[in-house]
Amino acid sequence: MNALSDALAKQYPTANAYHLKHIFNLVDRRYFVKSSAVAYIDSPQSIPGKQTISAPHIHWMTLTHMWDRLQEWKRLHPQASSTLPRILDIGCGSGYVVALACAALDYFREQNPSYQWESSKIHVFGIEYLPSLVKYGKRSLQTWATKCAPSCRYQIVRKNGWEGDATHKPYLFINVGAQMDSVPRELL
Repeated sequence: MNALSDALAKQYPTANAYHLKHIFNLVDRRYFVKSSAVAYIDSPQSIPGKQTISAPHIHWMTLTHMWDRLQEWKRLHPQASSTLPRILDIGCGSGYVVALACAALDYFREQNPSYQWESSKIHVFGIEYLPSLVKYGKRSLQTWATKCAPSCRYQIVRKNGWEGDATHKPYLFINVGAQMDSVPRELL
């Protein structure tokens, strides 16, 4: 797993590579793919419902943008009493990006202890349309969470991603992992 994040950091250099590698290594991909034998290969892998989990380099780029948004949010919310933002993953499939978002928020909180969790709130939401993937994603996240014990609260729900999720707005970062021809108006 460390070799994969090292390779991705070299292939997609960024000033935040140290932080990204740390976060990336907190979420072991083997919990989110069907076969651990292919977990660290930089290519999409099959998951239930005739779907795939994206290649690790796509997740690296997603994490890069997510971390950049967290740093921007920190600049805009310098006060110690700020509560941490929420993140939405549409087409969450295996749950991997939900786990990355939790790991990123946990790590951000460790690096910035003055920011607080709202204990009654969920901070990372996953939306998935396919029932088999809702079940798979929840099971994968539970396995990962049992090993890693994230502080961040997360939830996956079965819903049409085109409808977005206005219930928990605003979101700092919205990842759309599902195939779409255009951006759903409800996400703007």
